[in-house]
Amino acid sequence: MLKSLSATLLLLLVGFVCTTYIALEVGGVVSVRTKSAFNGTRTTHVWYVEYGGSIFLEASHPASSWVKDLSLVETIHIEDDVIGGRYTFSIDHSESAHAKIRRMMRHKYGWRDMWVSLLFNVSLSQLVELEKVPWP
Repeated sequence: MLKSLSATLLLLLVGFVCTTYIALEVGGVVSVRTKSAFNGTRTTHVWYVEYGGSIFLEASHPASSWVKDLSLVETIHIEDDVIGGRYTFSIDHSESAHAKIRRMMRHKYGWRDMWVSLLFNVSLSQLVELEKVPWP
């Protein structure tokens, strides 16, 4: 009985970890490269949405390391085959912007967004709008 319970718990744990990995990392994810406070480079996987000719990121939480990095830089680098490049950005802290980015994320990512929203606090997320820096 104990072996059966242990096996079931292990299977549930593996399922939880796999589901979370798939939700966070499979499809629709870009790498955002920023400079950290210690002059290092930080690469963070972030979801994005293209809407109305613009690209948006969700700054998940103001205390997040990569979100703090945004206050130190004027541009960020996106590593992706489709939207990759250097971007300037603006952060909208308003409640309406929060509602907008949450709607866009829910629409694009569906069950993945619901799963992540159960695991992480997205109640303080902010909308980050990107503008591509033209190649010189």
